[in-house]
Amino acid sequence: MRKSKAKRIVTIILLIASILQFANVQPAFFGVYSYFGFIPIVFILPVSFIAIVFIILHVYQHWPLVLAWFKKSPDKKKQRDKMWRAVVLIVFMLVMSCSIAFGWYESLTSKGKDMPLESMRIGFWVSYGLLVVHVWQRWRLTFSYFRRKPSKKAV
Repeated sequence: MRKSKAKRIVTIILLIASILQFANVQPAFFGVYSYFGFIPIVFILPVSFIAIVFIILHVYQHWPLVLAWFKKSPDKKKQRDKMWRAVVLIVFMLVMSCSIAFGWYESLTSKGKDMPLESMRIGFWVSYGLLVVHVWQRWRLTFSYFRRKPSKKAV
């Protein structure tokens, strides 16, 4: 598997896992304590684990790009854009990591009942807002992963 194909697969799976995680968590935040007869953590924890794994893979695959953001550029506008992307990414990773870790801890210790949902809801909404900003900053690159590559015909 080529590196670009692996990046494409990881990015697409991460975007789907993030959307699923967002959809999974919201009913619990608004008072639904039973998903199809099961407690919400039965659905939320596996999806969040998959999201964590693919976040780590995504950052690992794009690490050279992240390091390039910190190199000086003679173009001030380009340098400012690179720094904003780096700041958004770092804050997003910190908020998302803290939100997921706090959510896992609370859901495993309280077994889904009497959890401090308000603080978790704020953390998740902030992290998903930062995710939207992160995708928006590089929307052409993000959505290029969904474009179909033209097949090469033998001549």
